[in-house]
Amino acid sequence: MNSILSIVKKILKEESEIKEKGIEISRLQKLQPKNYLAKRVKSVEKESKNLPKVSEIESRFLSIIDSIKNLNWSDIILKENNSAHSFDVHLPKKIEKELGGIYKKLDKIYYDYQIRLNKRIRDFYEDYSTHKQDPPQINYESGRNRTHFPDGLPDWLKNLGLGLKIYRRVLNELGHIVSEDNASAGVQKIYTDLIQFSDVNCVLIKDGTLVIEKDLDVKTKQKIVAEYIYEQYIEYNFPKLKLNKSIVFDSALLSELGKSKVEDLNERLYKFYKRRPSRRSWEDSSSFEDYKEYQDDYKEE
Repeated sequence: MNSILSIVKKILKEESEIKEKGIEISRLQKLQPKNYLAKRVKSVEKESKNLPKVSEIESRFLSIIDSIKNLNWSDIILKENNSAHSFDVHLPKKIEKELGGIYKKLDKIYYDYQIRLNKRIRDFYEDYSTHKQDPPQINYESGRNRTHFPDGLPDWLKNLGLGLKIYRRVLNELGHIVSEDNASAGVQKIYTDLIQFSDVNCVLIKDGTLVIEKDLDVKTKQKIVAEYIYEQYIEYNFPKLKLNKSIVFDSALLSELGKSKVEDLNERLYKFYKRRPSRRSWEDSSSFEDYKEYQDDYKEE
């Protein structure tokens, strides 16, 4: 009996000491491992409920990709770097904003979830922060406008028909662009597709392609064509070009410029080139029709 009484007194004494220190027995019980784990599981479950669902992210992302596929070339945004003769390529602001939202949601998901994502989404997640800071860039050579796309598009933007639309947008911005036969197979394919557009003109030679915005005025087109022909002579020492053989115009452009005028221009340019002039191609901003040296050359013949 005395032993039981002593045990009870001991327990009461310990509880009294604990209370004096401001600690409740019930609080200690809650801190036991069993209760701690149970609370932690509930906490994680609550956090998981607030996380974006993988399926919802995938569905929204793929919907945005469809929007990119269906973009018109005129929707592409180009920001020019004049000193570098290049354009930063951007998607429409609405799509960029939506992609930013998708990225933030992906960033909240535990890494374990990411391995279950569509590959294009994984590529997007891994690349997007870089893409935001350093967007795709397309370069061009001043004057002649030969284009270069050194790094191309990131993987998550490939195979969406975007490359062709970017080149069409660049053509619209510059008025004309040029490609040569040493361009990559991908770029050559883009130029082949580009000249199929109904709103462009083109001039083809053995080693290159000139594409011109169709709605330019005739005088501007004459200037571009003249510079392009002259370039073949002065820069590459081409033999005299022959219309519809070694140089081919699309029928609409040839009709607009006039076949006889094109032949006459080609003749004058070749004769001027044979004099070994100091003038390089694409140097002067005026038309060959207004350029004094060419006029004098023509009058002397």
